Amino acid sequence: MDISEDIKKELELEKLKIYTNERTEFISNISHGLRAPLNIFFSTIQLLDRIYLKSDDEFRLIYEKYKNTLHINCKRMQG
Repeated sequence: MDISEDIKKELELEKLKIYTNERTEFISNISHGLRAPLNIFFSTIQLLDRIYLKSDDEFRLIYEKYKNTLHINCKRMQG
């Protein structure tokens, strides 16, 4: 009985499993890399939305406090 074909199939299956795991890890890393600055950016916008209806002076002060975070994360996302 020749088992060389079975061995080839098992090796091919193992290669596919490794490829699938590496692909999944790569996509996960890319996804995390995109989400991190987006989450910081989005949370800052949510905070600014909450204080938007306050007086102009109060809003301006709070915006000054968080505008650097917005700019840094925008630049991070650009490249």
